[in-house]
Amino acid sequence: LIFLKVVSDYGTGEKVTPEKVTDLIGSNIEKITSWLEQIHRNCLINQVSFSDEEEECIRKVIVNLQCSVSMEHQLRQILRYYKLAHGSFCERLNQYMNNPDMPCKTKTEGKKYFEKLKSKLI
Repeated sequence: LIFLKVVSDYGTGEKVTPEKVTDLIGSNIEKITSWLEQIHRNCLINQVSFSDEEEECIRKVIVNLQCSVSMEHQLRQILRYYKLAHGSFCERLNQYMNNPDMPCKTKTEGKKYFEKLKSKLI
């Protein structure tokens, strides 16, 4: 999340109107968009990608736990952080998936195991 604070007065007590804020943003839109584009470029450069082996491990978890799309997004985000902090996560995921209860038989069961996995990774 990015928050942009617009300083519309300098403590003069002047009343701030929506029109004044719109004018301030409009007159500085090039600076604002340039700043946002710079942040976007930095995010793309620093984005963590997964190897083919890691993608295969992720796919195995998604299938075995019957993950929803939302759960898959959560898992990928957690694994990005894990990879940045600890390196590869495949061995850890494979150990977790070598549970005799895998694959899960129901989505409810999958959610239960998903929560346990999240707590182990975070």
